[in-house]
Amino acid sequence: MIDGPTLNRIEKDAEGMLRQLSKTVSQGLRPNPAPYAFFNHVTQAHERLGDCGRIVKRLFRGRRKLTQLENLKESAVPKDWPPGKAFPDEAQRIMREESELERYMKQDLETLYLFGGILLDQWALLSFYVAGVIRPEESYRHPFRNLVMAFEKEEKVRTFPIARIYPIWMKLKSQILWLYYQIRFYRNRFIVHSDRPWQRGTGRSVFGEDFNLWIPTPPGWLDDDKIDDEIRKLLYLAPNHISEAPDGPWGKPRPRALIELLFDGIGEIEKEVDRERVARLFGKVGGSTPSFQIIAENLFQLLFSALEQLNNIAKKNLDGVNIGKSREGAEE
Repeated sequence: MIDGPTLNRIEKDAEGMLRQLSKTVSQGLRPNPAPYAFFNHVTQAHERLGDCGRIVKRLFRGRRKLTQLENLKESAVPKDWPPGKAFPDEAQRIMREESELERYMKQDLETLYLFGGILLDQWALLSFYVAGVIRPEESYRHPFRNLVMAFEKEEKVRTFPIARIYPIWMKLKSQILWLYYQIRFYRNRFIVHSDRPWQRGTGRSVFGEDFNLWIPTPPGWLDDDKIDDEIRKLLYLAPNHISEAPDGPWGKPRPRALIELLFDGIGEIEKEVDRERVARLFGKVGGSTPSFQIIAENLFQLLFSALEQLNNIAKKNLDGVNIGKSREGAEE
């Protein structure tokens, strides 16, 4: 699993590429002094990238502290402590501190989903501007979602006005889709717009470095047999070593584990209709997210790679870049 210093370097690389994109457009077009929407979105993307970086740093610090508390807890409880008897006061204090820290980390991880989504929206708006779209904020209420939809439409009919930035999709499609579902879909379905009594919790190993959200549907809320049958029908989307595994406890995964596995690899599912089936069923049953390091690595790496391509596209098509001039005193 990626460590904090490496993740920080990727974040800084993405930040540097944001500056480079701004420099390419400003030096290439040399616009007159005025408020321009494009540069405002560059600034907002900088801000949200920094927000995400600080959240991730707190999560790393919290995870290290949890491991320390686990070690202290082991030392505070005698090996021969009898079952049913209250733990020593020091052990109880450590447990309370551990529980409180987990709540803070859960809040931070949920916040990473929120601010990560805002960051992706800002990148999408910059992409629309480089593509030459006029005032995309007015046309696209959900920029990242709208950009993904535009790319998928361009893939099918090749008539949408984002052909200039289509190479980004061709190179980074699986990464973009993974973040679309892992951040945007999960945030909307399980964090923001809760429509049922989800079991809202977290997951982690005892002494490892992982920490994730775990939000399943409560037992008895769904027709479990019917849902399990629907999930089994998606087995053909799993990698061969899973779909061709023998039946039994050491073979194919149980339905809930299968849908979680498919959702985790959703960026590699080729057909949109299949991705939506996986997302629909995962949205019903819920489950675990990847650990926070994996979410952050994919977010920062996608941002760097996509901005690098966006910068190259802008450099070659400066006359087509729309920087969003003010309404008064300037024409679009």
